[in-house]
Amino acid sequence: MDTINGFGCLICHDAEQCSPFKLTCGHAFGRSCMQGWMELSGQKKCLLCTKPLTDDEVKQFINSSLFDRMVSISSKAIPIFGKTIKLSLTAIYGGLACSYAMNNEPLGSDTIIGATAIIISTASIGALGVAAGVSKVYGVSVGTAVGACAMVAVKHVAATYGVSDAPTANDFYMGAIVGSTVTGAAYDLGGCPRTSY
Repeated sequence: MDTINGFGCLICHDAEQCSPFKLTCGHAFGRSCMQGWMELSGQKKCLLCTKPLTDDEVKQFINSSLFDRMVSISSKAIPIFGKTIKLSLTAIYGGLACSYAMNNEPLGSDTIIGATAIIISTASIGALGVAAGVSKVYGVSVGTAVGACAMVAVKHVAATYGVSDAPTANDFYMGAIVGSTVTGAAYDLGGCPRTSY
């Protein structure tokens, strides 16, 4: 476990990103980790010894700045995003290449652009959802909707410029499937939060 001044966060074990704070009971927790736990559980006591927190300790955790919280979420989300992008691009483009090989037709640039837009946007949603502690059900629901809308939007723009046909229900469904799959993969790669039932 990383430590700062001899103690580190007992939740995430990352002293640099989490700004550990030592409680009167002697246990140390990062401000953002403890704030997240207090928000989810509604409890204001040490996670290890269950000693109630003092009013000053509660203020330390509740008053952590929005900037500190965003830094903490971002530092957790970036590696998850990278893993998800790498896995998703390999899987999706592999599938597109197989489709091309089976049908012996070139894939339209609108399909490739649409798939890329879905992967980037829904990997972001999943990575940020995991890092912020949003349940997997909500994260994947948002990823599904964004995936469907992104594919339809790309196809619509391509049709406007005469590059593609107008979007169809199949485009909507394909976007939804890719969106939910990529968002779910981000949650799985990031270790789903406990609130994800």
